[in-house]
Amino acid sequence: IAGLLHDISSPVFAHVIDFLNGDHETQESTEEKTEEIIENSLEIQAILRKYNLTTKDVYDYHMYPIADNDSPLLSADRLEYTLGNAYYYGFKSMEEIKYIYDDLTISKNEFDEDEISFKSLHKAIEFTSAAILNSKVYTCNEDRFSMQYLADLLKLAVNKNIITLDDFYTVENQVIIKLKTDDELKSLWDNFRNLSQIYTSKEKPENGYWVNIPAKRRYINPQVVSQGRVSNLSQKLSKEINDFLNVDFNIWLSGK
Repeated sequence: IAGLLHDISSPVFAHVIDFLNGDHETQESTEEKTEEIIENSLEIQAILRKYNLTTKDVYDYHMYPIADNDSPLLSADRLEYTLGNAYYYGFKSMEEIKYIYDDLTISKNEFDEDEISFKSLHKAIEFTSAAILNSKVYTCNEDRFSMQYLADLLKLAVNKNIITLDDFYTVENQVIIKLKTDDELKSLWDNFRNLSQIYTSKEKPENGYWVNIPAKRRYINPQVVSQGRVSNLSQKLSKEINDFLNVDFNIWLSGK
């Protein structure tokens, strides 16, 4: 249940708000309202009472290592978005995802905690390689620039009193309608919708909108039952992980 509810406080435009809050490398700022939302929902409270549970039992999924644990260990949260995104990005078919998923089990890790683990090394390697492909999408210039551009647009809208922080907990269509009531914001929103080209520079140019955006380097290093971490079992995969972790994101980005 904690895993099911852990994203209940996600605001409009999801992780864009982490960029607005200057928190995109940890992505924890948007979790602050989780307890409040669960506590104030009559429907959720009724269901929790049915199972003799309280808000305290379910508002923090970090309490349960199967649901969430420290990166780069494998948890249900990382498993869900890795497999889902691998499918939607076209990296894996549904049959390949089932092939990987069916190999999963639960075992104790080196910290004596339960962890989602693989029974076979080759499937762990296949999963980890897919996770790295996903991470290259999450950190690509197009993604980072677009997220920061929209975050800055929303911040400007808040500063101009066109929207409020409470609007982030409505729905995106309502926020977009409010943005378009202001000429400056409407122009910036139209530019955002029409972005098609990213430009890069090692030094910040004097003119135009340029941003330097660090990347959250997500990777997963799952364990194989009775064998250890996949990075210690495959030199090729270990190199893939290290190459990704050593990518230089210290560049300036712009777009049009």
